[in-house]
Amino acid sequence: MSGVLNVAAELGMWEVSTFMSQFDGPTALSTMLIQVQLVNMTYATAVGVSYSSSVLTGRALGAGKEKTVKLYMKLTVINTLLESLTLSLVLFLSREYLVTLFTDDEGVVEMFVNTMYLVCLFIPLDHMQANLARGILVTFGKQRFIAISVSVFCYLVALPVVVSTVLLTDLRIPGIYLASSPSRCATAAL
Repeated sequence: MSGVLNVAAELGMWEVSTFMSQFDGPTALSTMLIQVQLVNMTYATAVGVSYSSSVLTGRALGAGKEKTVKLYMKLTVINTLLESLTLSLVLFLSREYLVTLFTDDEGVVEMFVNTMYLVCLFIPLDHMQANLARGILVTFGKQRFIAISVSVFCYLVALPVVVSTVLLTDLRIPGIYLASSPSRCATAAL
C-alpha cells in the first residue's frame, strides 16, 4: 500500500504542475508537456538504478556484510550523480534539437530552450530522491516512512507553493520547477 501512495503522490504532483502551467497559456502548457515527457524518459534510468541498489544492498544486508552495504550505498549515490548529471548535460546541450521533435511552434521552442536549464537542474534532485527513497531505504524496510514523507512534501509543501507561485507571480514555468524542487531536496535529505 505504501508503494502505491508514494507513486500516487509523485504522479499527482506532476499532473498538478502540468495543469497549473495552462494558466500561463497554451505555449506554457505545450512547453511543460514536452519537458515532462523528457523527465519521464530520464526517470526510467533512476528507477533502474534504484532497483539494482535495493537488490544489491539487500543481499549484502541479509548476508551480514556491513562494509559491503556501506559500499553499495556510496556507489548508489555516486552512480545516481553520474547518470543524472550526464543525462542533464545531454538534454541541455541538445535542447534546441529535442524541442523540434515535438513541435515547430516558435513560442514553444523559445520557452522550451529558455527554461530547459531548470529541468536539467531538477533531474539530479529527482533522481537522487528516487534512488535514496526507492533503493536504499526500501532495503531497510522504510517504505511507509518514504510514502508518508513524499506525500507530505508533495501535497503539504510543494502543492501550495506551486499553486501560489503560478497564480500570484509571473514566474511561469520556472516558478513551477523552483516551487517543487524543495520537496525533492527535503525527501532526499530524510
